Amino acid sequence: MDLPAFIRAFPALDLPLPDTAVSANAMQTGQGLAVFFTFHEDVELPAHSHGAREAPCSPGRLR
Repeated sequence: MDLPAFIRAFPALDLPLPDTAVSANAMQTGQGLAVFFTFHEDVELPAHSHGAREAPCSPGRLR
């Protein structure tokens, strides 16, 4: 699924993964941060953790 152009126009994040594998665009306001990830191929993510967050996902799959 392609994200709308207005989301792809948000600033890109510098990730420790190749741009050919995953891209991410972020929007930040005083109330929070929203990050939109697009996975272009299967990747293995290193173990990591986050603070409190909401994490809705659009159609796709995670293994």
